[in-house]
Amino acid sequence: MINLALVLLPLYFLLFELYLRVAKRCDITDVPNQRSSHTKVTVRGGGIIFVVGAFTAFVLGYIGIWPLLGLIISALAGFVDDLHPLPTWPRLLAHFSALLLLLWGGGLFILPWWLIIIIMIIFTGWVNVFNFMDGINGITVLYSLVALGTFYFLPEVKEYKDLIVVMGLALIVFAFYNFRKKAIAFAGDVGSISLAFLIGFLWMDLIFLSDRFYYILFLSVYLLDALFTILIRLLNRENILKPHRKHLYQYLANELGQPHLKISLFYVLIQLFINTSLIYWSKKQEISISQTLMVLLFLALSYLAVRYMVWQKILKMQHREMQK
Repeated sequence: MINLALVLLPLYFLLFELYLRVAKRCDITDVPNQRSSHTKVTVRGGGIIFVVGAFTAFVLGYIGIWPLLGLIISALAGFVDDLHPLPTWPRLLAHFSALLLLLWGGGLFILPWWLIIIIMIIFTGWVNVFNFMDGINGITVLYSLVALGTFYFLPEVKEYKDLIVVMGLALIVFAFYNFRKKAIAFAGDVGSISLAFLIGFLWMDLIFLSDRFYYILFLSVYLLDALFTILIRLLNRENILKPHRKHLYQYLANELGQPHLKISLFYVLIQLFINTSLIYWSKKQEISISQTLMVLLFLALSYLAVRYMVWQKILKMQHREMQK
């Protein structure tokens, strides 16, 4: 595997540099607007390197044709959306089509029809949740490294260890251009959606193979921020399909002016702590559904407490500004 890394890392760096040149020439860039958390024009769609990584894994025999096709369909819809914003329904159709290929390849159509529908709704929701959370430098690439790193050490998905390594190499290359004060490139929808598809594929496989509900907590930080943000926006009667800056990490970055890298590390280290704690705990005893729900409740209350404190701080800052 070390020899493979010595070959793939230079290749991925070369391909990324080529993409940067093409993207700049073709004006595939992200121009800051009132919803942005960045202040300079930045190349968009750098996450295409993850598609390259998945294709490399397929050539090496680390992933099957059906998951690869599903990932490519999802990524293609994301790349088109990066170039020219797509309406909601074509994007959702692409996600559903990709998942159908994944279910077909995995032989899961033997499941009851109602369970297939539930899986499709949850999986599509996860892809969009992951995409929504891609808003500041480093957060997506670091979170993905933690997620894939966790999966790497779980025996239930040991057959995908080589796939995880290959994708990890692609993530490391992307991190070089993204995990910095002023990012050179953003993942774009093509990157965040393809990563969401891959992580969702491994996550779904993990839960089905192990029959352990507590594995849902391995992605809980992203899930909680996204789901509570959606609920709050629904309570405020907002259109949840429209772009916004109301995630907790966006409040920290935009309203409170915290550094992007600091926030990204904050999110990632919390998820890493949760994952390592669960792995250690599960080796001591089996974690029940009730215990999982208790942990989830504690995390949810902790998130809401932090969000409330951040919001109060923002209100005080706005009040001081109005008094000037």
